[in-house]
Amino acid sequence: MEPRWCFSWHWREARRRVILLPLGSVEDRPWGPAALDCVLASEVACRAAERCGVLAAPPLCYGLWDETHSWGLYAEPGVLRALLESIAGWASRLGSRLVVLNAHVGNRVLEGLTRVEWIDVWRLLEGEGVAGWEEQVRLEKMIARGEAGELLDRVAGRVCEMLQATV
Repeated sequence: MEPRWCFSWHWREARRRVILLPLGSVEDRPWGPAALDCVLASEVACRAAERCGVLAAPPLCYGLWDETHSWGLYAEPGVLRALLESIAGWASRLGSRLVVLNAHVGNRVLEGLTRVEWIDVWRLLEGEGVAGWEEQVRLEKMIARGEAGELLDRVAGRVCEMLQATV
């Protein structure tokens, strides 16, 4: 599955709206594309945008390094933290909410940033029965083949429910 580009709105449309920022990493994966986390976050964000009228921002395809991968496009924690807080500040100036839709487990250490709301895609997937390494790899293979649409629709629906609950 290729990353879907659903960022087609003008910045003026972002006023007083919820903006989902897909966040994933690019890292070594022998069973699928290197940008699989980013593809996952983007696809869920696009589906949520279609489903509940939020805006999906272009994906941020960097993550914090974790020791399970030999290579990837990684950022230092302070740099990624500052970037997310800067983007959240922009959204705030527009009267909008920035919600990071994270699909890289290594980024979880950034949860709890002051101005950044956070939804973790993998935690939502755990609620759908994708728990443990083997299930995660199986899902990633399905995503790479474009066979996970129904599951991603359910996760996007859950994102919409979470956004409504926090209004």
